[in-house]
Amino acid sequence: MYVSDHSRRKTRCARQVPVKSVVIAFAAVLGLAFSTPANAVLMQYSVEGTFDTGSLAGLHYSEVFSFDDASRPAVLGSAPWTTPLLSFGLDVESLSKHWTLADWPLEHTFSQWVDSNGFLNSLAYLATSGPPGDPPAFVQYFDDGAPHSRSNDVKWYDWSVWNTIQTHSTDIDPLTTVTTIPEPSSLATLLVGLVGMIAFRRWRTGA
Repeated sequence: MYVSDHSRRKTRCARQVPVKSVVIAFAAVLGLAFSTPANAVLMQYSVEGTFDTGSLAGLHYSEVFSFDDASRPAVLGSAPWTTPLLSFGLDVESLSKHWTLADWPLEHTFSQWVDSNGFLNSLAYLATSGPPGDPPAFVQYFDDGAPHSRSNDVKWYDWSVWNTIQTHSTDIDPLTTVTTIPEPSSLATLLVGLVGMIAFRRWRTGA
């Protein structure tokens, strides 16, 4: 059967569409990444380590919390900038409970400021009321920016688990990872742009 040169060219172009689509998709992602903010102002801290002191000494834990730093000033001063925590989670080895913001309703904030030594101080603080007459229980992560200066303290009451038993334990210099959380609107913009570019290219090829 005779196949015209025009048909061969159309078949060859059709075979090349997937490859071209990949190239265009990559270019679209790069272009949109530079034209729209790919990362939001949502920050997430992941903290893990082993308690050095207290009744939890020797137990490994993992903790994560997030906040929105949209209102953070470009230059921090000695007065703390403070914002609420958006999420919080804490798991301790051997303990059968996952702690969240609901367990620390009294206060849950993240603060930053510069001290007299020029170090950037970061403090995450969560609190919940204890028995009458006792101070609030708390979880506190602190980093003053100096080498090996981080600490993570926990002092809590959990009557459902420990029946009014109090624990106060500290981890010196825990492992900390700070990441930005992609903004949902930015991801949506990237996806819409990507789909549009591919659709446009397929339309051009079909035409």
